[in-house]
Amino acid sequence: MDIPPPPPGFVLETGGDIPPPPPGFVLDDPRGTNLARTVGLVAKGANTGLIAQGLGALPDLVAYGMRTVGVPNSPPPGFYTGKVQQGLDYVTTLGGTLPDLQSRTQGERVAQAVGQGMGQAASMMIPAQGVAQARGPDQ
Repeated sequence: MDIPPPPPGFVLETGGDIPPPPPGFVLDDPRGTNLARTVGLVAKGANTGLIAQGLGALPDLVAYGMRTVGVPNSPPPGFYTGKVQQGLDYVTTLGGTLPDLQSRTQGERVAQAVGQGMGQAASMMIPAQGVAQARGPDQ
């Protein structure tokens, strides 16, 4: 495979000091952001599992029943869960002012999935705990 020639005026520097970055250029220190990103992604996953999927599950179940019996204009599957997630995304990004935290690597996707699993587990245990406390200790 032939390598094309460099463009006119291109000079390859092979030694010496690296020139300074242009004004306004900021190089993020990955050691300082990895832990914060991981914690943020676990929290985002927990919000998805606990709030979005927990709050959206009941209306989605009703919509499933509506679709099953043939009610016209029934919402599609996952409609309400998606709307709750959109609301969460709006709140957590302060209306789009802050960037939305997206997982970029496999490890970050695992961290977000762990948070989501914790949120889903909590969405089941919290109501069960409330029922157990309402029954009282002697029953």
